[in-house]
Amino acid sequence: MNKTTRTRTLTTPEPSDQEGSRNQRDRNSRPNRIGLEEADRISRHNLLTPLNAVISLSQVLRLESNLTQSQLETVRLIMVSAQRMLDMILLSQRLFLMEEGYYELNPVAVDLARILRDIRTELDSLLRQLNVCLELEREGWPLMWDDPFVVRGETLMCYAILANLVRNAIEASPSGGEVNVSLERLSGCYVIICNAGEVPVELRDEFFEKYATSGKKGGMGLGTYSARLMARAMGGDVELDCSKPGATTVRVCLPCNGSTL
Repeated sequence: MNKTTRTRTLTTPEPSDQEGSRNQRDRNSRPNRIGLEEADRISRHNLLTPLNAVISLSQVLRLESNLTQSQLETVRLIMVSAQRMLDMILLSQRLFLMEEGYYELNPVAVDLARILRDIRTELDSLLRQLNVCLELEREGWPLMWDDPFVVRGETLMCYAILANLVRNAIEASPSGGEVNVSLERLSGCYVIICNAGEVPVELRDEFFEKYATSGKKGGMGLGTYSARLMARAMGGDVELDCSKPGATTVRVCLPCNGSTL
């Protein structure tokens, strides 16, 4: 009697059209997925064209003969702010070199008093919005409009450090509060920024760490990190002082320009 052997063949079910399309999309997306750093570079690049347009149009407006002095000053501030933003975008590309210790510093005499006066003007709307007062002092006295305080460093980096830290202090202050920024010459040249309100205890040891944030809306935890990174690149440092209850003090130390001070 002949025996018939039956062989059972196992087959993989064919994927549905929907599953096939999804798998194909997944395969196509993997090698082309944009990382965070690459997305950041693309964003910076895309900002350059409209920003250069703002600068160019501001320059054209300044040539108009029918503008009042007040309008000319407004146009100047727009142009300066746009140029500063352009410089900040380019500066962000150098932070990697600072992290790796390869950044080549080109120090010049930098007037921190002038930078702080510009920052106060730029942050005027934020101060009014949050109902916070910003006071600028030099060694216990109100900072005069023509009173210089010169350090040795790079202008753009000094601006970036102070604009970042002063803005942080304003945003951390309660309504009706005051931010005090004092210029002091001690063992080095110091900018001392004080505001009401305490840094959360759990954040204090990580205050200058990359991506450390207390949950501030829109915060990425890069401001204090980059401020200290730039200060150290110029031979200085940034320190946090939470010793006074109910207050926060940040001290920026930069090399003094000995030929001027």
